[in-house]
Amino acid sequence: GAFFGWFWGGVLAWCGQIVGTILTHTLSARVARRPFERLFGHHRMMRQLRNDVGVIGLFRLRILPVAPFGVFAYVAGIAGLSLTKLLVATAVGMLPSLVAYSYVGTQLMRGLIDPGSADRALRVAGYVTVAMLAVSVIPLVIGRVRRGSDPDR
Repeated sequence: GAFFGWFWGGVLAWCGQIVGTILTHTLSARVARRPFERLFGHHRMMRQLRNDVGVIGLFRLRILPVAPFGVFAYVAGIAGLSLTKLLVATAVGMLPSLVAYSYVGTQLMRGLIDPGSADRALRVAGYVTVAMLAVSVIPLVIGRVRRGSDPDR
């Protein structure tokens, strides 16, 4: 965003993230999977990731601005998680943060000239970060509330 503007900076970052996810997943699936299984066996969490986590779950992990998604792409490849699921979750899940941070980069560059715009950009980035956390956590809260109010569970 700082060098190419919020739109083209965002497009380049999005393309870079998609290519990075493909390369990371493919590399880990083809190179690291067998050595990992020799060292640790068929771990229960890896099976659970491969079999039980869908696009929505991956999306929720991806939208969290604190999750190390680059590392998660390696783990997904080792676990044998579908690259298609991972790509859909990455492509959609990264859009809010990508737009926000591209905008922030653009505004920070403008802030070198006009200090007031940098402050506004950081506020917008903060609001988007809080919103992404809420989007990720709200389904967990709703699920727990439902389980707590359901006497059969």
